[in-house]
Amino acid sequence: MWFKMHPWVFPLIIGVIGLLYLLLNIGAIIETKKIQAEGSDHHLSGIPFLGGIHLLIAGLISPIKWLALLCILDFTFWDFLYALFIVGRSDEKKEIIHPIIAAVFLFLAFYAIEIPMVLLDVFPKQAVLYTVDFILRCIFGTVALVFMYRFYKQSGDAEGFKNVFRGKISWKVCLLLCPLFIYILLPLLKIKDGVFTTAVLGLFCINALQQVATGYYEESVFRGLVMKGLLAHRTDTLKNRLITVLISGGIFGLSHVPNIAFGENPLVQAPATMLIGIFWAAIYMCTENLPLSMCLHALSDLTPRIVGYLFSFESQPAISSFISGARNVIDYVVFPLVAFLICVFYDRIKSR
Repeated sequence: MWFKMHPWVFPLIIGVIGLLYLLLNIGAIIETKKIQAEGSDHHLSGIPFLGGIHLLIAGLISPIKWLALLCILDFTFWDFLYALFIVGRSDEKKEIIHPIIAAVFLFLAFYAIEIPMVLLDVFPKQAVLYTVDFILRCIFGTVALVFMYRFYKQSGDAEGFKNVFRGKISWKVCLLLCPLFIYILLPLLKIKDGVFTTAVLGLFCINALQQVATGYYEESVFRGLVMKGLLAHRTDTLKNRLITVLISGGIFGLSHVPNIAFGENPLVQAPATMLIGIFWAAIYMCTENLPLSMCLHALSDLTPRIVGYLFSFESQPAISSFISGARNVIDYVVFPLVAFLICVFYDRIKSR
């Protein structure tokens, strides 16, 4: 009866154990620094992962589920990723492969948190779920950028990381983006048949932020990290450019297969996202402008939600079938065609 009256008892016990593990690992860091200062290469690893696992469990069973995010304080997880993907890698093959491996690991780690969180209904309120998802995507997107910076620095091109945030967008690229602009704007054609409503305005705002975070996270991983590896040595010939955009798009499409856990049909979503991923990869290959990719990705996810959240319809608008068909044509035909043309005329498009 006493335990039922105090829902914080078990979370506090497990959380304290987790904090003790973290403190032990901090002690290991300090001791390692002392040993290495004396000229030894000996390293004390502490107790990897256990602190973070305890904090994750404590947060999930506590009344305040947000506390589960404290698991990211376990530096041994990030230290493991750093040692696995960054330390001691320098040859040409690893320069291509390791950013891709890091990207795959990150999206698998993201789903390892996201899928149980949704299926176990850890956050019953939709607004809270969207907010936590927003935070997770921001965290993983930032980690991807940190890895990306380290890979650029390791390859001797620290300035290259800065350049992906200030790549110039030529008028030729703007023309090539026209199909995407149409794709983004098509859902808004439904607005004329709907009635504006603010019934779920708050939820829409949170969901809009979630889409912005999705663009930030997915582009950091799949255009930032994946293309960092592929662009290292694969733009010199038409064959290599085609391989680059196909691999990037394929990884992007396969990364959406786990959405089957949320009721999505992977036989529909994976090919569609693969084809738009091929297009985005080709555009990024021309511009190497990551903010552009992030913004366009967010907008392509956002416009359908503007219609869905802020407008009510008595019946399905007659134009819906046209919009759906037009977007399918762009997705399955126009995007891959434009990507192919970019690969063929890459040198002309890149020339000023």
